[in-house]
Amino acid sequence: MTEQEIIDDLIIRGYPLREIDVEEFSDFEENKDIEEFSDDFNCSYSLLNGSISYLIIESKNLCNKDIEIISELINLEVLLLGGNNLSDLHESFYKLQKLRRLSLARNKFNKIPDVLFKLKNLEKLYLYKNKIINIFNKSVDNVDN
Repeated sequence: MTEQEIIDDLIIRGYPLREIDVEEFSDFEENKDIEEFSDDFNCSYSLLNGSISYLIIESKNLCNKDIEIISELINLEVLLLGGNNLSDLHESFYKLQKLRRLSLARNKFNKIPDVLFKLKNLEKLYLYKNKIINIFNKSVDNVDN
Protein backbone atom coordinates (compact mmCIF):
# COMPACT_ATOMS: atom_id res chain seq x y z
CA MET A 1 0.00 0.00 0.00
CA THR A 2 1.16 3.53 -0.69
CA GLU A 3 1.12 6.14 2.07
CA GLN A 4 -1.85 7.86 0.40
CA GLU A 5 -3.77 4.55 0.31
CA ILE A 6 -3.03 4.08 4.01
CA ILE A 7 -4.33 7.58 4.80
CA ASP A 8 -7.42 6.94 2.63
CA ASP A 9 -8.00 3.63 4.45
CA LEU A 10 -7.79 5.37 7.84
CA ILE A 11 -10.23 8.03 6.64
CA ILE A 12 -12.66 5.33 5.49
CA ARG A 13 -12.29 3.71 8.94
CA GLY A 14 -13.61 6.92 10.50
CA TYR A 15 -10.56 9.08 11.18
CA PRO A 16 -11.01 12.49 9.48
CA LEU A 17 -7.32 13.00 8.78
CA ARG A 18 -6.25 16.29 7.29
CA GLU A 19 -2.84 17.40 6.15
CA ILE A 20 -1.15 20.19 8.07
CA ASP A 21 2.26 21.67 7.44
CA VAL A 22 5.20 20.79 9.66
CA GLU A 23 5.20 24.21 11.36
CA GLU A 24 1.56 23.78 12.41
CA PHE A 25 2.41 20.33 13.74
CA SER A 26 5.27 21.73 15.79
CA ASP A 27 2.97 24.45 17.19
CA PHE A 28 0.43 21.81 18.13
CA GLU A 29 2.99 19.54 19.77
CA GLU A 30 4.34 22.39 21.89
CA ASN A 31 0.92 23.75 22.88
CA LYS A 32 -1.37 20.72 22.69
CA ASP A 33 -3.00 21.45 26.03
CA ILE A 34 -4.31 24.75 24.68
CA GLU A 35 -8.00 24.37 23.89
CA GLU A 36 -7.85 25.98 20.43
CA PHE A 37 -5.67 23.14 19.11
CA SER A 38 -7.55 20.21 20.61
CA ASP A 39 -10.32 19.58 18.10
CA ASP A 40 -8.64 20.90 14.96
CA PHE A 41 -5.44 18.91 15.22
CA ASN A 42 -6.39 15.63 16.90
CA CYS A 43 -6.56 13.82 13.58
CA SER A 44 -3.89 15.12 11.21
CA TYR A 45 -0.61 14.36 9.49
CA SER A 46 2.37 16.20 8.02
CA LEU A 47 4.75 15.43 5.21
CA LEU A 48 8.50 15.80 5.41
CA ASN A 49 10.58 15.22 2.27
CA GLY A 50 7.52 13.75 0.52
CA SER A 51 6.71 11.13 3.18
CA ILE A 52 4.30 11.09 6.08
CA SER A 53 6.55 11.76 9.04
CA TYR A 54 4.11 13.14 11.63
CA LEU A 55 0.76 11.64 12.58
CA ILE A 56 -1.77 12.57 15.25
CA ILE A 57 -4.81 10.42 16.00
CA GLU A 58 -5.92 11.37 19.49
CA SER A 59 -9.14 10.56 21.37
CA LYS A 60 -10.57 8.39 18.60
CA ASN A 61 -10.71 4.86 20.15
CA LEU A 62 -8.22 3.13 17.86
CA CYS A 63 -8.36 -0.65 17.58
CA ASN A 64 -5.63 -3.21 16.79
CA LYS A 65 -6.51 -3.20 13.06
CA ASP A 66 -5.96 0.59 13.02
CA ILE A 67 -2.56 0.12 14.69
CA GLU A 68 -1.67 -2.47 12.04
CA ILE A 69 -2.53 0.04 9.31
CA ILE A 70 -0.58 2.85 11.00
CA SER A 71 2.41 0.49 11.31
CA GLU A 72 2.69 0.51 7.51
CA LEU A 73 3.70 4.21 7.63
CA ILE A 74 7.34 3.24 8.04
CA ASN A 75 8.67 6.79 7.63
CA LEU A 76 6.87 8.09 10.71
CA GLU A 77 9.13 10.02 13.05
CA VAL A 78 6.52 11.45 15.42
CA LEU A 79 3.31 9.66 16.39
CA LEU A 80 0.74 10.94 18.89
CA LEU A 81 -1.89 8.38 19.93
CA GLY A 82 -3.12 9.86 23.21
CA GLY A 83 -6.56 9.16 24.65
CA ASN A 84 -7.45 6.15 22.51
CA ASN A 85 -8.24 3.60 25.24
CA LEU A 86 -5.33 1.44 24.06
CA SER A 87 -4.09 -1.24 26.44
CA ASP A 88 -1.62 -2.97 24.12
CA LEU A 89 0.05 -2.44 20.74
CA HIS A 90 -0.06 -4.83 17.80
CA GLU A 91 3.24 -6.63 17.15
CA SER A 92 3.47 -4.96 13.73
CA PHE A 93 4.31 -1.71 15.54
CA TYR A 94 8.00 -2.77 15.36
CA LYS A 95 7.98 -1.65 11.70
CA LEU A 96 8.10 1.98 12.85
CA GLN A 97 11.88 1.97 13.13
CA LYS A 98 12.26 5.67 12.26
CA LEU A 99 10.02 6.71 15.15
CA ARG A 100 11.75 9.27 17.38
CA ARG A 101 8.83 10.54 19.48
CA LEU A 102 5.77 8.60 20.57
CA SER A 103 2.90 9.65 22.80
CA LEU A 104 0.71 6.94 24.26
CA ALA A 105 -0.53 9.23 27.03
CA ARG A 106 -4.05 8.98 28.43
CA ASN A 107 -4.59 5.35 27.44
CA LYS A 108 -5.08 2.16 29.47
CA PHE A 109 -1.66 0.53 29.43
CA ASN A 110 -0.81 -1.34 32.63
CA LYS A 111 2.72 -2.11 31.43
CA ILE A 112 5.09 -0.80 28.79
CA PRO A 113 4.28 -2.73 25.60
CA ASP A 114 7.13 -5.12 24.73
CA VAL A 115 7.12 -4.03 21.08
CA LEU A 116 8.38 -0.57 22.13
CA PHE A 117 11.72 -2.08 23.14
CA LYS A 118 12.26 -2.95 19.46
CA LEU A 119 12.15 0.71 18.37
CA LYS A 120 15.85 1.55 18.25
CA ASN A 121 15.51 5.26 17.32
CA LEU A 122 12.88 6.16 19.92
CA GLU A 123 14.11 9.18 21.87
CA LYS A 124 10.98 10.33 23.68
CA LEU A 125 8.12 8.22 24.98
CA TYR A 126 5.13 9.75 26.74
CA LEU A 127 3.11 7.36 28.89
CA TYR A 128 1.55 9.69 31.43
CA LYS A 129 -2.02 9.07 32.61
CA ASN A 130 -1.94 5.31 32.03
CA LYS A 131 -2.32 2.51 34.56
CA ILE A 132 1.37 1.57 34.73
CA ILE A 133 2.41 0.93 38.31
CA ASN A 134 5.52 -1.16 37.68
CA ILE A 135 7.94 -0.51 34.83
CA PHE A 136 9.58 -3.90 35.19
CA ASN A 137 8.30 -6.94 33.29
CA LYS A 138 8.86 -9.13 36.32
CA SER A 139 7.91 -8.88 39.92
CA VAL A 140 9.74 -6.26 41.97
CA ASP A 141 10.68 -9.02 44.44
CA ASN A 142 12.76 -10.70 41.73
CA VAL A 143 14.75 -7.64 40.68
CA ASP A 144 18.45 -7.77 41.55
CA ASN A 145 19.92 -4.75 43.35
